[in-house]
Amino acid sequence: MFIKSITVSNYRSLKNDNYTLDFAIPNGKPGSGLTVVVGPNNVGKSNLFHAMDFVFNKTGTENVKHKQRPEADAIVQLEFQDKDIESSIDEYVQENKKEAFKKLVYIKDSNKTFSIQRIYDTKAQYINIWHEKDSSFKNVAGIDGPIEAWLTFLPLWANTSTEEVATYSAKSIINKLLGKIVEEIQSDKGYIDLHKQFEKIFGGDEKSVLGSKTSTISNEVSTLIHEQFADVGIKFQADPPKIDQYIKQIRTLVHDGDETEITEKGNGLQRAIMIALIQVYAKSLNKGKSKKPFFLFIDEPELYLNPQSQKILLKSLRKIAANEQVFLVTHSPYFVGWKDYTNGAKVGRAKKESESTIINCLNPSTDYSSLISNDVQEWQRPYILDTTAKELLFADKVLFLEGQEDVGLTKKWLSETSKEIKFDLFGYGVGGFGNYSAYLKLAKDLGLTKAAAIYDNGTNEKAKMDSDKKIQPDYLLCQLDANDIRDKLRPCYKCTKCKAQKYNECSAKTKYKTGCFDESGNPKTASLEYKDFCAKFESIITYMEK
Repeated sequence: MFIKSITVSNYRSLKNDNYTLDFAIPNGKPGSGLTVVVGPNNVGKSNLFHAMDFVFNKTGTENVKHKQRPEADAIVQLEFQDKDIESSIDEYVQENKKEAFKKLVYIKDSNKTFSIQRIYDTKAQYINIWHEKDSSFKNVAGIDGPIEAWLTFLPLWANTSTEEVATYSAKSIINKLLGKIVEEIQSDKGYIDLHKQFEKIFGGDEKSVLGSKTSTISNEVSTLIHEQFADVGIKFQADPPKIDQYIKQIRTLVHDGDETEITEKGNGLQRAIMIALIQVYAKSLNKGKSKKPFFLFIDEPELYLNPQSQKILLKSLRKIAANEQVFLVTHSPYFVGWKDYTNGAKVGRAKKESESTIINCLNPSTDYSSLISNDVQEWQRPYILDTTAKELLFADKVLFLEGQEDVGLTKKWLSETSKEIKFDLFGYGVGGFGNYSAYLKLAKDLGLTKAAAIYDNGTNEKAKMDSDKKIQPDYLLCQLDANDIRDKLRPCYKCTKCKAQKYNECSAKTKYKTGCFDESGNPKTASLEYKDFCAKFESIITYMEK
């Protein structure tokens, strides 16, 4: 069973009523179950997942409500869908709740659906289940325990300590991972023999070691008590420890030449082991008759990991996300995989809008999706959607340029003129003016407030620019007087230098494109084309700074 969507009202930075976001549903393809949320700092990216944790685990009850609306209830709804919810209920819900839960499965958009809601108001914090017959959420007595046993939301926050994951606390990964094994231990002959031996040594019988050693003390105390209270005596007895008391003593040891506890290792190794434990736990869930619903969230998976390690981790998470839902909040472009997006993953960018967090998701039906799906075929232009280009996901304002020469010369010019800009230049260019529309739609869908593009001079470029302006009228598109960023010259192919294939030394070159910079990339300061370039760039700076 999978989380189809979340609907939030007045929860932390999610101020708006009934704000809904759909999640990626795994389809068997690697990465298809990934929902990745990116964006600048301090925009509330993680709060959507804090809201999920609030529903599942009743966590985060302090400062739940949005500070601008403390008088209103904080409400979070989760909608689950699957083709066979009943089988999951049969296997993982306690017996006296199974039929009640099954009756609350309903059909929505031809899918079996089950919805829950948690409310935090001034009086209580409670959970409800959707009753389709009455078109309302209602509280069902004793629901929290069965829901927690059935649905597992496993969050690894940026500030999660190793003790929370790698020690045997009630909700730790070790606890969940070894839970079934612990049950089996109690029927193991070795465990039974251990208890017999415990009784032999620590039992209350005088034949036990403890009984025989303490018999003198017991008899003397009993004699003294007997003088005041007839027929009263004492003995010393140790009850055998319960299984969970044994298990709580488990330590996670790391062997790297010496054996030491995980808590003594560096943060990077600690976090890597925590994530590995989660992966093993996720794999173990598929061994039942019906797959146990499992939802993994990792906040800033890049913490303490170098880029190479981030790539390795993503590869592993992609395997989990073929069949499970995995949610990531990240500042790293390495966790956004275009192949995953093509397979069905969701990529969203968070931003603040009127004091409320909004997450804008990429639209799989747009031009840029076609560009993304063809990125493997773009073998001659692998830079179009590479890691540098993915920085667009984290930008607030961006200038799109046609090609890598435009980007390179603009950066050179900015450095030489000591000009500082408060916006980003996109990647290595869009790969031709025909691609501007795809990237402008990408910027719009990501919720970028400011975007600009510079077109070369030409009739086709002018027509394309006029068409692209309709995508987002608030974006600034402008056209240069020059028909390229720099002068382009052709060799004559006839002189002795050309015949010797020394084309750069040809003295009879002819210019076929006039640029703002000369052939070597130096500013043509006296030319109208260069002056026009400077004026257009200043207008872009003014636009970006408004």
